Amino acid sequence: MQLDQGVKQFLKQPLMIIMGTADRAGRPSIGRAMGVFDSEMDGHLDPVFSIWQWPDTAGNIRDTGRLAVTLANPSSYASYQMKGKAWLQHAKPEDIARSDGYIEAIDAELQRLGVPPKLTLPWLCNREPLVATLNVSEIYVQTPGPRAGMAAGHAQ
Repeated sequence: MQLDQGVKQFLKQPLMIIMGTADRAGRPSIGRAMGVFDSEMDGHLDPVFSIWQWPDTAGNIRDTGRLAVTLANPSSYASYQMKGKAWLQHAKPEDIARSDGYIEAIDAELQRLGVPPKLTLPWLCNREPLVATLNVSEIYVQTPGPRAGMAAGHAQ
């Protein structure tokens, strides 16, 4: 699925990013991504996350090949959820550099909103980073309000 320009612009903001997975028995698990970037392949995203901090997320992606990523702007609550098939790759130096930049940007944004660093420090981690390439097949609006849960293409 191609990502429209509005979604691509949304992804350039400092966003809070939750990665949702489930194991083969359907038990859910979450992890936090430290940046999500346009992949080299159209219609794909590359969230970077810490396997050290979120080993179940990595294991579930390996086992099921499925991933849902929820992205929320912390100041407006504008949110999307993207779902699809996923696979893991080792983070390259440029992935780590982009993730470091994301951590600085989201930390600054959250501090601007009054969230002290001591609250965010535990989850702003890209130790032992992996990239979970997501082949986006579904996009949903998750912004609170009457369009929440609608397919993004139908939420205009």
